[in-house]
Amino acid sequence: MSLFWLTAAFVLLAVVLPPIAQPQSYHAFVDARSLLGVPNFWNTASNLAFVIVGFAGIALLTPARRLAAHFRDPAERLPYLAFFAAVALTGFGSAWYHLAPDDARLVWDRLPIALACAALPLALFADHDGDRYRRAVTAGILPALGIGAVTVGWWAHTARDEGGGNLVPYFALQAYAVAATLWYLLARPPRYTRRNDLWVVIAIWGLARATEWLDAFLYANGWLLSGHTLKHLLAALAAAWVLRMIRRREPLAGPAVATTPVPAS
Repeated sequence: MSLFWLTAAFVLLAVVLPPIAQPQSYHAFVDARSLLGVPNFWNTASNLAFVIVGFAGIALLTPARRLAAHFRDPAERLPYLAFFAAVALTGFGSAWYHLAPDDARLVWDRLPIALACAALPLALFADHDGDRYRRAVTAGILPALGIGAVTVGWWAHTARDEGGGNLVPYFALQAYAVAATLWYLLARPPRYTRRNDLWVVIAIWGLARATEWLDAFLYANGWLLSGHTLKHLLAALAAAWVLRMIRRREPLAGPAVATTPVPAS
């Protein structure tokens, strides 16, 4: 299956699958402890990890001249820059949500997550096909981020008209980010070293989702932190592993790439 058909399949799923509503019980996280006057302290404070990783990624990726050893074309860094900016915004949005969880605040938690999920496949596209589709990398950033925003906007819009709204497009985008990563790992030759770090990213992300589902179970069985707090820390670690991959990788031998200077952000 080509990436085109993989993408088309997820778009079709987002359209035809029956709606998945947002249950109000989602907002009742098991760890509601306050500390230093901050409600839901651990679920709120753990978002600092996203802010740290996000700003570390932004610092690495600007200015472009630092990255000659890590990117064959400086334009290929731009989707990663969008990804880490979204990771930093996730920290702020999720902290805002966890101070007083409800649907209105959840929009600002999910919006940057969706932007990160939209930016990462484009970053991998640049990593693997940047030689052939250099212009598509830069041209695709805003449309990709727009699609990510629409998935959350659709849920927020439908939540006003239907009980709980429809989360299918948002979940489909997250699943697509994982599926696209697997597709590149299994179907496309690498242009950079360290690509196997993406397997670690997927494993950490899967563990983060597992701890989220086990939120109450872990907390009830004597863990210092709840599953949802651990989910924040593990998801931030997954993003940090992407940053680690970029820091350590080198271009593999191949034809020279004609580069176009990209202004430093």
